[in-house]
Amino acid sequence: MISLYIYGCRPEIYERAKTIGVPSDHIFTDDRPNGGTPLYVAKKAWLDRIKVGETHRCVLQDDVAVCDNFMDHLQAMVKFDPAGVWSLFPLEFVDFPEKGEERHKREGIFLRTTYLSGCAIMMPVDYCRAIYYAEEGIAENDDELAIMDSYRRKNAKLYTTIPATVQHLGNDCKVKSATTKYHGAYLRTPFFKQEGFL
Repeated sequence: MISLYIYGCRPEIYERAKTIGVPSDHIFTDDRPNGGTPLYVAKKAWLDRIKVGETHRCVLQDDVAVCDNFMDHLQAMVKFDPAGVWSLFPLEFVDFPEKGEERHKREGIFLRTTYLSGCAIMMPVDYCRAIYYAEEGIAENDDELAIMDSYRRKNAKLYTTIPATVQHLGNDCKVKSATTKYHGAYLRTPFFKQEGFL
């Protein structure tokens, strides 16, 4: 069973969660008076109690849109590699879309990657606690960098997809991470398709 979670600090998080199909007890918000980097809130979702029958967890930020039949797409990813860690937003190709086009034509839908985007990640639940307890405080407290560092050490397989199954919605990033500092706040992918890849 794949569980869906969402985290963030936007007022529209609850409506977005309802639209995506995230249960009300899987919504986590920032209770810090002055906010901060995203890892603090992301950890609430990743470290939530593992449910009976839960095999994978997909955690979304509150500023993404998802494709049609989103859960079916997640199931297809798990079927392709149950042990894989998935960056649903293809961050590696934000600055170099031509590279993404080339690899998609050559390799198909499921692509190995070296970059994770914290706005949408799925992984086996067995990995969740080990990562966040072991890597707390590293990489400027950015969730994607903490996960990347941990999995590089473990030689885990990281994947993304083209077409992409999520789209980053806007340029008003409420939480500032190393990713947004480097790329700028306006992160969108040309590879998102509302119908996804199924």
